[in-house]
Amino acid sequence: MKQGRTVLTAAISALPLVLAGVVAAQSASAPIPFTVVGFIQSATVDSAGDPLSGGTLTVNGLTITIPRNTILQMPATAISWADVFAMAPDPYRSVGQSGLALSDNPAPRTTYEVTVYGNRVGGGTSNDLHVAGLVFISPQSLNSAQGVINYIDYGRGELRVGGVPGDANTGARVALNDPIGRFGKQHSPDPRLTIDEDNPTVRAQTGYPMCIARVAPPGIDAVCPDTNRPRDAAGRYFSIYTMPPPAQGVSPDATQQTPFEIGDYVTYSGTPVIDSSGEYISAWSVVANLGIFTSPGSMPAYVAIETVKLGVAGNPDPLLPQEAVDKLFAVGFSTDPTQSVDLFAMDVNACNGTVADRYYTTQSPIGPPTGALAGRWRARLTVGNFLPPTRELRVTTRTLTGWNIPINTAGLKTYANGLLAGQYHAPIGEYLFPENGVIGSPAVPLNFQDFPFLANGSGPYTGSSGGAGTAGQLSPWPVAGTPSAVCNGSTVTLPPIPDAGPSQTVASSTSAAPVAVTLDGSHSADQNTPRLPITQYDWRQVSGPAVTLSDPTMAKPTFIAPVVNSGSSSVQISFQMSVSNGVAWSAVATTTVTVLAQSAPAPTPDRVTITLAQFKRQGSKLTVNATSSDLTGANQLTLRVAGQPPLVMTNALNGTYTIAVIEPSIPSSVTVVSSGGGSAIAGVVVK
Repeated sequence: MKQGRTVLTAAISALPLVLAGVVAAQSASAPIPFTVVGFIQSATVDSAGDPLSGGTLTVNGLTITIPRNTILQMPATAISWADVFAMAPDPYRSVGQSGLALSDNPAPRTTYEVTVYGNRVGGGTSNDLHVAGLVFISPQSLNSAQGVINYIDYGRGELRVGGVPGDANTGARVALNDPIGRFGKQHSPDPRLTIDEDNPTVRAQTGYPMCIARVAPPGIDAVCPDTNRPRDAAGRYFSIYTMPPPAQGVSPDATQQTPFEIGDYVTYSGTPVIDSSGEYISAWSVVANLGIFTSPGSMPAYVAIETVKLGVAGNPDPLLPQEAVDKLFAVGFSTDPTQSVDLFAMDVNACNGTVADRYYTTQSPIGPPTGALAGRWRARLTVGNFLPPTRELRVTTRTLTGWNIPINTAGLKTYANGLLAGQYHAPIGEYLFPENGVIGSPAVPLNFQDFPFLANGSGPYTGSSGGAGTAGQLSPWPVAGTPSAVCNGSTVTLPPIPDAGPSQTVASSTSAAPVAVTLDGSHSADQNTPRLPITQYDWRQVSGPAVTLSDPTMAKPTFIAPVVNSGSSSVQISFQMSVSNGVAWSAVATTTVTVLAQSAPAPTPDRVTITLAQFKRQGSKLTVNATSSDLTGANQLTLRVAGQPPLVMTNALNGTYTIAVIEPSIPSSVTVVSSGGGSAIAGVVVK
């Protein structure tokens, strides 16, 4: 790109007037990009019986062709252009209107905003078409508002927000647009503008799923229990707290949603609807200002995505000087701030619609004391495997996976009334397209040819009316020169098959003779044709006394077997491994090492010292560091805080251990207990 700009600048210096005229003229046959944002003035569909039909859209006076096979993005769901009409509420559906356009009759109760990315194609003739490539529709600026819940109508399943506390007749009426009853009572005046059925769009800010109880207290909604909102001695609800590890009969229960309560400060997004009782907001998203966290390292943990932007540099046209970026910006939350999150592109097979997760990056929640909110993660990357662009991004917490491996949603366990815990997938909200590299030079067309889900399609689609088809390449194609549509099934890279090696039985180490153990993942194999090399290994211990791997990214890492004294039972240490061929990560393979007891006197208890016990008011974060005199790493240190379940501390090597947790209140002291017999108590310093 830099070379292109240099050559053009030199030419301008030599022939300023002549070249200025050439640069200023846009070739009549060249596609011209456009991005349109505005209210939908009118909309049509070509064939009401075709679930993948295209049509037209008029916005800001510009009539835009919506190609066949267009899958557009609503606030919390993706549907075809034909389903915009087929799913419209009456009276619009029966007369072939969308109910979203200013010209529809009767006029919608709100205006609907559309963002369209496309190109003008046709060669500068009367056959010119403004053809859409990407379409996003929402009520104007997402119709968002904030306030405090002043009343809950359990019979209707509605919130009153912003009114007089306890007064059922004041405040904005807010009802969830929830056709299946995921977060409350079943209710949906318009299924195009629903909650997300798989991801918690009704949640605490941390990502923990929220709900409106279906029965009034003291009645109990089993999937929205009031016991999930603990209270202090005065009966006030905690606004920051950590769920204990799930256990039978233990409350609060992280496997279930948490109910909204009067006094919660919420942000809601929806559209105005009127019924026999008057006007209300039909919401697809309600987010409470609550810091609800899950127990470190314990499933379920929950994730949320707030913002995603993707630079789509693609392959630049050498004849058009341009600036293009290949970068990713994403922000969200996790209810387990102690675990990293992994980001994946969701590549869709155009033949069968299956999804392959392509690894992007791993990010740690930032949180206090850096000034960020506890649990927030953020990715700002300019180097990575970002291209080709995808429609959606998936984020998973390592509480679920253990490392950066693809997620098979068919095998995920659901929690919280059917939600897929440990992951969140959402559409990419903004694409950063190439721009002119020289002011006055020809406009750079939007590079839709670099988007596989537009050029190849996104697979089988079943319309709301039951008709089915395969969403293939956009037609008409929004760039000059229609590419050959390739079935992704012939080009998708398969993940390798992991092999963590056979289980082993080894002798115990002694103080005089350490026993080295070697794990072997070298027999993992690729299954593509031709075979790809295994480029990355990822080992992690999942059970047994903690040991330290020499290098968890190598095929054959080693560790020193722990000391298992005479009279003790043998111990088992389990490891999981995943491998990558540079494109796709495998599933996990497991191997176990059994360490036999040795004949030696039992060791004396280790000496435990607490080196830091600090509570930071900002973020309610408790940090505890401790050391053990046993440097082998065989001991497990556990943090005990009054009123909270015990938590295993992280082995930071060389006898040091650490843990950071969110605590709802300030503990006066903490206790650290070692599996080696030692223990220590320390007071807590508050900052």
